[in-house]
Amino acid sequence: MYYLIRDLVDPSECSVPKSLERRCASDIGWLKSMRNKVFGETTQSLTDRLETQIILADTQVSIAILTFLQQDIAGYVKGGWTLRKAWKVYQHTYQQILGLYKKAFKNGTPAQQQTPLFLNCDLPSWSQPTTPYQEDNNNDWSVPSSLASTPTSLSPKPLTHHQHSFLKNPLAAFFGSHQQQTNQNTSTNECPIPADTIARLLGAISFGYGTFQLCMSLLPPSMLKLIHFLGFTGDRARGVEALMFCKTSRDMRAPLATLTLLWYHTIVRPFFSQNGLYSKSSLNAAKILLEDNDPEFGTSAFFLFFQGRVCRLQSDIPGAIQAFQGALEKSPQREVQLLCLHEIGWCYLATLSYVEAFHSFNILKKRSRWSKYFYTYLTLLCLGSLDNRKELDKFVQSLSSLQSDPSTYSTNQLDDFVQKRLDKLLDTFKVASRPIYFKLFIYELLYLWSLLASAPPITLIVQDCLSCQDEEPMVGLSKLILGASLNYLGRKTEALTALESVLLARKDTPTNAPDAHITAFALYEMGIILIQNYETQEEGRACLLKVQSSFKGFDFESRLSVRIHGALRSMEE
Repeated sequence: MYYLIRDLVDPSECSVPKSLERRCASDIGWLKSMRNKVFGETTQSLTDRLETQIILADTQVSIAILTFLQQDIAGYVKGGWTLRKAWKVYQHTYQQILGLYKKAFKNGTPAQQQTPLFLNCDLPSWSQPTTPYQEDNNNDWSVPSSLASTPTSLSPKPLTHHQHSFLKNPLAAFFGSHQQQTNQNTSTNECPIPADTIARLLGAISFGYGTFQLCMSLLPPSMLKLIHFLGFTGDRARGVEALMFCKTSRDMRAPLATLTLLWYHTIVRPFFSQNGLYSKSSLNAAKILLEDNDPEFGTSAFFLFFQGRVCRLQSDIPGAIQAFQGALEKSPQREVQLLCLHEIGWCYLATLSYVEAFHSFNILKKRSRWSKYFYTYLTLLCLGSLDNRKELDKFVQSLSSLQSDPSTYSTNQLDDFVQKRLDKLLDTFKVASRPIYFKLFIYELLYLWSLLASAPPITLIVQDCLSCQDEEPMVGLSKLILGASLNYLGRKTEALTALESVLLARKDTPTNAPDAHITAFALYEMGIILIQNYETQEEGRACLLKVQSSFKGFDFESRLSVRIHGALRSMEE
């Protein structure tokens, strides 16, 4: 978990999971597979092998998550292929553990009734294959055959046939006779692993499988065809169910399953919410998880971090800052400290406390290796909103050195997003004398990061957008923020009017313009409002479909695509 958090903060360090993959795969290959078939396998070696395969698959999922964070086509393709490799290991290892589990609990036990949904094997992509598992010679690693697919002993043959086989291949005769003896020994001991160990292993693989399914279900629709081509799909409900099973197991991954569920309920679901409003079921689930683990982990940095996330989703910004500050003080890891400081900065930004937000982002700009460029942009906006021209001039002068430094600027989606806005700021710096110019950029960030709904001063944001005349940095930006804010306040008719004015002002703007995301998000907001009324559902669907068909390559396209896909799917359901 520490390595994953570290790599989320600093992707340059993600070589450790790859080295772990090589170490885990070093003893899983064809030679050891044949040795196990010929000479048998001890209980300890079988347990270690299953553990190693689970670790290997978990590592692949972690690498895939880090790859997806690049948010570009190459990253999605590479991450999808990595997930396919993890899927093959999960599927194969699960069949082994399931076979052992059925033997250990063949008479039926309470533990058997608590198995996750995928134990029913009613999901085609997870059900037991009708043909033996085939190795892929192109993989970087291989997995030995499962116990369930171990060939049965050869049927008795006439002596002449046995002699003929021996003369043709004497080693095959030796292996065949030894395999027959091994299978006879196995039949006398139906379950070579203690029942509690098997239950623990089932909990262990449930963690990786659940994380895998959640990761798969969050891919943008543009990648679904590729994922289906690779031979698997994502099921979010089954992923949550598997993690809930792991959470109650005795495996060491049980606390990690709880953290993953908290991540899903407090970060993933709010981020992909259709209208920026978070479901009560998600918040209640997160609260229950925190309460259940409060006696044991209530004061740990990770759980305090998620407590802060829950408070922020409830618009309890002071409580969120207090929780994040507690996590910051308790964690000895630099990466976790930076993550908490990042959240504290966003909390202050959501309350429009620009001085406090400036201090947080300025520290991150100096200490973080993840995106100095992004934190420089946030710091610049805070200074501009404070109308601190002296410090603002210094930051503008330092931008040229940052842009030429490859360690601070990369060609990822986030830095490209920042670069477009910095270019606009520098071009209009002399005329951008009023703080409202910089505040609109901050409001854009709050909107794109789904923070407007939980921003307490949303009425102040509405007033700023109404007072803005010709000083907006991008045509229609103030009306987009106004429409989204009015929608959060329940003033849907006024919101539709504001959003329609965005489309009217940008009717001659091409769909591939640098700021085309304003039109795309305005259509999306209109669609979300309209589909909530039965009489205007088809009009809302048309708005959502227009975004899918007419707009490509705009800022945060993948995020909006996932939200549109979810909205259209909810209409069908």
